[in-house]
Amino acid sequence: MLRSFKKDFAKVGDHCGQIYGAAGSVSTFSFSSKRYSIPFVPERLISEPIQPLTETADTSRMAIGEPGLPQKFIWRGRTISIKAVLRSWRETGKCRHGSPEMYVRKHWFEVATESDGIMKLYFERQARRGKKGARWWLFSIRELE
Repeated sequence: MLRSFKKDFAKVGDHCGQIYGAAGSVSTFSFSSKRYSIPFVPERLISEPIQPLTETADTSRMAIGEPGLPQKFIWRGRTISIKAVLRSWRETGKCRHGSPEMYVRKHWFEVATESDGIMKLYFERQARRGKKGARWWLFSIRELE
């Protein structure tokens, strides 16, 4: 599914660091000294909670306050496996009580999956509906051609 890639790709726009290109374009990136090819296709908004399989979480980043990204999760009754993390970033916001301090609100991950293409996931530092609300969300999918 992910193959060695070409260096030429169409940079059509840039939104929050995300490069968008015309369908059929090729994006380039490397991960763990491997090179991958990702044909650009439209990104489809999902915005649904996912159920992480906690036993597969990467606990190494938890020591510095980041969430443990699950290597597998359940979405719409299917188990999705993460093949590689393409990039990650944080979304910050001002204190909600008037202080000038900035806080991390969400941790974002763009991941390559075994069968579903490229997915953007995020982890909310505070659940939407108190303690019982979902904290892991599938934001969008960019399916491979």
